[in-house]
Amino acid sequence: NFIPDSVDSVAPKNVVFIIMESMSAKFMERFGSDKGVTPFLDSIYDESISFPNFYSAGVHTNHGLFSSLYSYPALMRRNLMKGSVIPTYEYGLPQRLLADGYKTAFFMTHESQYDNMNGFFRTNGYEEIYAEENYPASKVVNSFGVADDYLFEYALPVLNGYAESGSPFFATILTISNHPPYILPDWFKAKSSD
Repeated sequence: NFIPDSVDSVAPKNVVFIIMESMSAKFMERFGSDKGVTPFLDSIYDESISFPNFYSAGVHTNHGLFSSLYSYPALMRRNLMKGSVIPTYEYGLPQRLLADGYKTAFFMTHESQYDNMNGFFRTNGYEEIYAEENYPASKVVNSFGVADDYLFEYALPVLNGYAESGSPFFATILTISNHPPYILPDWFKAKSSD
């Protein structure tokens, strides 16, 4: 059970797990950066459950997703989410929370079949997948789909709907802003020309 017996009178908390593509602690003021590029992330660090020694396994997105969500090490040069037979994992975060009555959802910027994410995640504990197919074509900005600001704009009402249902939810949001090709929205004011 996700909630230990000693605190079973406490209502289960909603969990939003944000996986930031190509993010590094070196960008955050909390970890020594003086660039000021993550003010909102820095501001919520102390108000969130934070893990200062959380490391991504591998060098590709599929490695980080696989390892972070299912606690298995990445195998270099292999995408463990792809293949003619989709592997099933019993003890990942989505399966564990689903078994404890959580609604589970995964939000991504790009098309759902990229790296077999749709098939893999639906097989391994996610009930809902939100991807490029769900977003208006006018919001798709490049081959990686929609910009992160739109991803969050889309996800927030969905998550609010889950919260209003009275059941707890576990949502994973995969961002893409730090991955080339970079698309800078018109409203973004760069701090340098680099």
